[in-house]
Amino acid sequence: MVILVLNCGSSSIKYQVIDICDGAHTLLAKGIVERIGLAESDLVHKPVGKEVFKLHQPIADHTTGIRLVLEALTNPEHGVISSLEEVKAVYAAEDVNTIDGVKISFEAKKEWVHLRRSNTEPIIRIYAEAATAEAADALAQQIIAIANKIIG
Repeated sequence: MVILVLNCGSSSIKYQVIDICDGAHTLLAKGIVERIGLAESDLVHKPVGKEVFKLHQPIADHTTGIRLVLEALTNPEHGVISSLEEVKAVYAAEDVNTIDGVKISFEAKKEWVHLRRSNTEPIIRIYAEAATAEAADALAQQIIAIANKIIG
C-alpha cells in the first residue's frame, strides 16, 4: 500500500511517499514546497534512487503546491508512482472529519478516534471512544502503531 503523508504549514508543504508491505515500510520519496504565496517559491522533490528535482516559481496557494507535488510524484523522469491510483488512504472507507484535527468514525462499531495537535505542548493528543475502555484503548493503540510506521 502506497501512502502519501502531507504536513501543511502556513506557507509550506512537507511530504513523504511510503510503501507499506507486510509490516515493512520503504521510503519512495520526500520533499518540501516552501514560501507558498510569495514570488520566490520552491519545490524540492527527492525521489529515492533518482536525481533531486527542483522547481523555482511562484506558488500562489496550497492547492497549487499540492498539484505540483502530485505532478512530481507521477512524472516519468523523477516520479516514484505511475498513477495516483497507487496511493491508498488507510481509512478511506470510514467517515473522516478534518475539523480541529482528524476524527475517524467507525460507524459499524460505534467507535471513533480523534487526533489533534496540542496548542500548549509539542504533542499530538489522541482521544478514543468505544463500548468499553479496553476497546477505546485498543483503537488508540492501533492509530499510534500506524503513525509510528509512517514516521519511522
